[in-house]
This record gives sequence, structure tokens and C-alpha cells, in this order.
Amino acid sequence: MTHSGKEDGQAVCDAKADAADAKRETLDSISVVAFDADARIFRSFWHSITQPVAVCQAALSGDHSKYLSPVRVFVALFGFQLTFIALFGGPAGVSLAMLTPGIEEDAINAWLSSGRPDGLAADQVDQFLTRWSALLAWPIVILSSLPVLILLKLYRPSMSWWGHTLLYLVPVNGSFVVMIAILPLSIFLPSVSEIVMVAASSVGLLASIWLFALVIARFYSRSALGIGLRLAGLIILFPVGFMITAIVQLGAAEWMLSQEFGLSLFELYQSIE
Repeated sequence: MTHSGKEDGQAVCDAKADAADAKRETLDSISVVAFDADARIFRSFWHSITQPVAVCQAALSGDHSKYLSPVRVFVALFGFQLTFIALFGGPAGVSLAMLTPGIEEDAINAWLSSGRPDGLAADQVDQFLTRWSALLAWPIVILSSLPVLILLKLYRPSMSWWGHTLLYLVPVNGSFVVMIAILPLSIFLPSVSEIVMVAASSVGLLASIWLFALVIARFYSRSALGIGLRLAGLIILFPVGFMITAIVQLGAAEWMLSQEFGLSLFELYQSIE
């Protein structure tokens, strides 16, 4: 082989080595993006259930090297929850069926026909309600969370509102993770998908109570009596949050249906009494 041939061969080898290095760098970059970043996400999800105190401490100190902010996790999980519920047959938002339980179809159709001279289909109303309920989801979440946040502030006035918000979100995130983990059972048990959703909500609620107990024991009280009383106060307020959600959703639906279609839910309810 001539000197020129050796140089050509070396150039080919160098080119192959450069290409291999480029591939390795690309793979390394992908692995960092796909696994290093995701490791924090999945660690935040998992430790919100198994190590909520550690997640809370990191959040309060502003250390996000190991966990994502509970606010970011909450936004992601809230979106996942709505998506999962919709995928597995649950309501994507407020629907006419949710607002009119136990009312006969004939009565609903008669009510719908009163809104427009040419009639109105239930699907049209559902699409309208779903679109607007999605826009109102975040304001409703904030309103329904206020009673618990106020109570946490009363438990420990020296802590900032932001600190209480972080401590509140970690148990909520853990309960979301539990619920989302159970919802896929609807794929394997389609005949009892509604039962699965009820079970997911129930188990998620129990998980949130346990996680709140751990957070209270670390940040709000050290005595068994104090922990029990403070946890009981939070549990009492859970239905208040549900009531706020229901009232705001009903009030918003009444206003939107009145403005868009000239329909009144309250008139429908009164007509069947």
C-alpha cells in the first residue's frame, strides 16, 4: 500500500471514528433528555407517595436538583388525570348527564326544545359544557383548595402561604399518582369501568389522608393528639372542597347555558318537582 493509500485508509478510519463519536454523543444527549430529566419526574411521582416529607423539605428549601417543584408535578398530574379519565370512559368535563341525574330523557328533551325554535340536541350542549368546563377547571381547583390552605395557615401562622401551598400539593400529588395507577384497570375490566373509577377515587382519597398525616406529623404537630386533631380538621374540610366544586360548576353551567342557549337548569329542576 502506498503512502497515499495509507493516508486514505486512515482518513476513512478517522471518519468512521468521528461518526461513531457523533452517534455516541447523540445517544448520550438523548439519554440525558429522556432518562436524566425523566428520573426527576418519576422520582417526584414515586417519592410523593413513599417519601412525602423528603419531597416537602426539598420544596421548602427550593432545592430542585432531586425533585421537581410540587407545583409543576401537580400541573402535570392534573392534566394526566383528566386525560386518563377521558381515555377510560370517564367524563372529559361537565356534561348534561352529570347536571341532570335521575331526570327522564323526555323531560330533558322538552327542556332542550324550549331553548331554540329549531330544537337543540344534547350533544351540542355537552360539547359546549365540556369546552367551558375545561377553561374553568383551574379556577375551580384554586377555589376548592382555599379552605384547606386557610386551615393549614391557622395551624402554623409563621409559615408563608407559599410554603403551605407546597406542603398541601405534595400529598395531593401522591393521591393523583395512586389514582392514575389504578385507572388503567378499566382496560382489563371494561364491564366494571365505572366501579374502577370509583375505586380509584376512593383509594386516592385514603392515600391523601395518610400522606397528609405524615406531612402534619413533620411540619404542623409532633404530639399524637395534635396530629389527630389537625388531621381530623382537614378531613372535615374535604367535603367542603367538593361542595365548592359542585356549586361553582353548577352556577357556571347555569350562567353559560342561559347566555348561549336561553336555558335554565333551575327551571328544569323546578319543572320536575
